[in-house]
Amino acid sequence: MVPWGNRVRYFNTDSAGYVTKTVKPGSEEFKSLWKPFLLSFREHLKEKGWLSITNIAMDERHVNEMKNTIDFIHEVTPEFNMALPGNYHEEIADDLKDLCVFHNPELNTQIITDRKEKELITTFYTSCAAPEHPNNFTFSPPAEQTLIGW
Repeated sequence: MVPWGNRVRYFNTDSAGYVTKTVKPGSEEFKSLWKPFLLSFREHLKEKGWLSITNIAMDERHVNEMKNTIDFIHEVTPEFNMALPGNYHEEIADDLKDLCVFHNPELNTQIITDRKEKELITTFYTSCAAPEHPNNFTFSPPAEQTLIGW
């Protein structure tokens, strides 16, 4: 819901063509664009029985964009779980069912323990940018997969 550059592309059935818009989280245009989708998606997930296992995820977004998006989702479809691979932000951490943080710097273990007690998921990931070792690139030695977990 918060793509790079806040650019959203969709097919307009009236003009029979694609439209690209830049919409910032929290703006009225953002809300009018995403509200129909969220409501429809919620009904689809309910019909399929998938609502409880689905997360709306945003990738490495700025905390202000995330806060605006989270507030909006809570307002329109409070049943949705949310996920974020990205930096840890205390002000939104409890809103994220699934938080996947970059493994360096290491997240305080008390935060992980507190999240676990609240039945929230906390994992880590590597990045294309860094570190070079250990990582899980196609050229990484297989032993690095074990090192990452340790």
